[in-house]
Amino acid sequence: MNVSQIIEYISKNAPAITIILGGTAGITKFWQWVNIKKTEDKQRKFETYHKLIKDLVEPDKKGKEMKLDRQIAIIYELTNYKQYYPVSKRILQGLLISWKDNKRLIDEINITLNYINNYWFFRIFIEK
Repeated sequence: MNVSQIIEYISKNAPAITIILGGTAGITKFWQWVNIKKTEDKQRKFETYHKLIKDLVEPDKKGKEMKLDRQIAIIYELTNYKQYYPVSKRILQGLLISWKDNKRLIDEINITLNYINNYWFFRIFIEK
């Protein structure tokens, strides 16, 4: 193929070439946008998870009592952070020992640990 044949080919197929190049650029931009959103979502989940853990074990102000119902709600919310199940499990197992005298917290921890431990079952058979 010589230069004139290449120019002729391009001129005959200009609309198709334009669509292909534009589509490729559009797909690339979309892919970049999706990756940015995934990174932002991952960071937001990281920050929220760590705030939940802090709120679970640390009172708002020094010397203030922890709110029991808030702690129960936080323990329940940990089921929404699947990527953190291994560490949530270890934290909750440690809290079972620390909070052994608080039946409501122990009950909620056991419910959450049961869910985490049986997550594969829920994912396959119940969440469909």
